[in-house]
Amino acid sequence: MINFSDLDQGYLTSSGLESAILEAHIRGLDQLILRLARSPQCAAMLVLTSILLAGCGEDGVPPAVQNATLSAAQSQLNAAVQPVSLESAADLGVTEKLTYTGDLDVLRQKGRLRILIPANIRGVFYLPRDGWPVDEQHRAAERFARSQGLRPELVPVEGLAQIIPALLAGRGDIIAANLTVTGTRRERIAFSLPLTNVRQQVLVSSARDDIQEDRDLAGRRVMVDSSSVFWERLAQLREQHADLQLIARPAEMSDEEELDAVADGRVDATVRDSNVAGRYLGYRDDVKVAFELPGTDAIAWGIRRESPQLRAALDQFLHLELPVDARDARHTDDFDGIKRRRVLRVLLRNNAASYFLHRGELHGFEIELAKAFADAHKLRLEVIVPDTHEQLLNRLLDGCADVAAGFLEPRAALEARGLAFSRNYHYAARHLVMLIDGDQGDRQTLAGLTVTVRRSSPYWSDLAKLQAGGAAFELAAAAEDVETEELIAQVAVGDIEATVADGHLRDIELARGLPVRSAMKLSEERGHSVAVRAENKKLLAALDNLIKAQYRGLVYNVLYKKYFTSPRQVRSLAAGRLGGDNSEGLSPYDEITRKCADEYGFD
Repeated sequence: MINFSDLDQGYLTSSGLESAILEAHIRGLDQLILRLARSPQCAAMLVLTSILLAGCGEDGVPPAVQNATLSAAQSQLNAAVQPVSLESAADLGVTEKLTYTGDLDVLRQKGRLRILIPANIRGVFYLPRDGWPVDEQHRAAERFARSQGLRPELVPVEGLAQIIPALLAGRGDIIAANLTVTGTRRERIAFSLPLTNVRQQVLVSSARDDIQEDRDLAGRRVMVDSSSVFWERLAQLREQHADLQLIARPAEMSDEEELDAVADGRVDATVRDSNVAGRYLGYRDDVKVAFELPGTDAIAWGIRRESPQLRAALDQFLHLELPVDARDARHTDDFDGIKRRRVLRVLLRNNAASYFLHRGELHGFEIELAKAFADAHKLRLEVIVPDTHEQLLNRLLDGCADVAAGFLEPRAALEARGLAFSRNYHYAARHLVMLIDGDQGDRQTLAGLTVTVRRSSPYWSDLAKLQAGGAAFELAAAAEDVETEELIAQVAVGDIEATVADGHLRDIELARGLPVRSAMKLSEERGHSVAVRAENKKLLAALDNLIKAQYRGLVYNVLYKKYFTSPRQVRSLAAGRLGGDNSEGLSPYDEITRKCADEYGFD
């Protein structure tokens, strides 16, 4: 039987929809077909199923199905699939007709928490999309509801301009819509603690390079939602560039269609929050970020000002859901315990290959793979950065984290300490790195060199074996908090004679243009893995499954090119990260952080 609550909430799978349509035909329920057709998931499925039904013959098919034709199905579809207004959405049971306001005590009496979210395609119901900010926020809001003993209900609202009025009118209790905190909005509603901070990014076609700063928008056509914060920011910018043409996005236009218009050149640019833009750029290569508008914005949940109990409960939940520091927590349980806590703790060192801050956002080959694993299992990713490389595995064994990453090489000595390693997700040869002006090295020409590496690294043991075999060079220990990329940089400026690096680390520095080279290859390709505690066999199996599915796949290859082999992208990331060529500090939030630190007595 058809589960209408699943249908109305948009939770039916394609196979579930197909079964529902078949049932509607078989039972001869025209009104049921119309109701199915109103589901945004169902439009194309209804036509396709009708084609199949029309071609079925008579064997085992009731007369009502035999008479179903494609033209009849299309007629029903054309009549049914129109932009769904909130009134018709309410008729279908998605929204609650009864409006009411009240604080947390009232909501507990009602037994539900109504979560206002934006309808995203022509005013039809919001379709959850894994990994997107609004989706992540509404899932977090659902968890909050359950933590309060309330049943979560998603309430789609036709447009952003209507979402605050809907809250004030009592059609919902909180707004989970990637909502930017502004002074104007604060005059109308209250906000929770910030969920994140974003920047407004100007998106243009990937084919053009003539828009790189705000003055380049003079005379350009920029399309955004007229009710958005983007419109306000661009209107201020238009005071400096009077010929900037602001174009209001048509109400019937979807986000994707707006980006299509930018990519096709029908408009010159649009604007998106950085957390949303990042998702689009993850699968679209026809648009790119041209530049960022000045300033940063906080994203938070909206609440009525007359709901202090609800706001306090939300803030307490966010403190628990998004803890600032979990270094004192100790957990050594397996994957079942991780899923109960809904947090995956990953140890990573801060370097250009694994994990770094780039203009206020987290980047790195391994952090992106870790996030893919966390997202696949609906876990929140928490990164813990040990002070030294030696601490990386020690803190894993102590229970401070669940996984240690960093292009680790499995070794028997480490397994003997109680560690287990995943299947290999990366391979690289090992190179002796020297200045570019010099003879190609070999084992004999190592004589007289001083090679500097960390004592805890596998490089040290390799070099010690070379020495034992008769190679006459000095082996110097680098500090344990120094990264391989820093040692390569020291080679480039002549502070040290030579170091050792895996091929992918060398490639980063070559892409950046450092005057270094591989003087000799010290090993063939060796595998890299992530480490877990040996007793965490379920976690290890889950990691192995992801690596098996992703290794050398599309996402993997795109990330590998982004971080290691594309000179343009590597230089861009290097310039923006802390310590990079154009870096001016930890992040764009430095001044804000310093101001708050001074006010509240933090370092």
